[in-house]
Amino acid sequence: MGYDRENLQGLEFVFNSLEQAQAWFFSILDSIYDGILISDEQYMVRYINPEYTRITGVTYEQIVGKLLTSVRPGAILPQIIESGVPMAGVYRREGDIQYVVDMAPIMIDSRVVGGVSVVKDITEVRRLGQEINKYEKKTNRLKKMVEHAYRA
Repeated sequence: MGYDRENLQGLEFVFNSLEQAQAWFFSILDSIYDGILISDEQYMVRYINPEYTRITGVTYEQIVGKLLTSVRPGAILPQIIESGVPMAGVYRREGDIQYVVDMAPIMIDSRVVGGVSVVKDITEVRRLGQEINKYEKKTNRLKKMVEHAYRA
């Protein structure tokens, strides 16, 4: 992709085992504020992070180790894995939660080996936007009242 795997400049991590490297990798994914779902090329869900659960309401037990097409029939990630073409900004809704999904194929040696979905919760952003609109309307009403009083 955009880096040389043989020369990870400045990243001089030394792991004593594959398990240690995996633990480090998964702890990074678990700490990301956006939701992450990883599927293999057969659409088997291999991983979700805690934020994915919080945003979508889907638990680890409900989805990991299962076919994405079975547990999330409307999922677009299988199309991304098939086509090898990423997609960004797909709006989704689960109950009261609104989110945007960016999806990309996972490539190794120019071959698609899976896909990743990154889910961003926009519910709070929308709520704050509505609150700003409410205060803006109040401010405009007060401004008109002051202008009217000033003319009088």
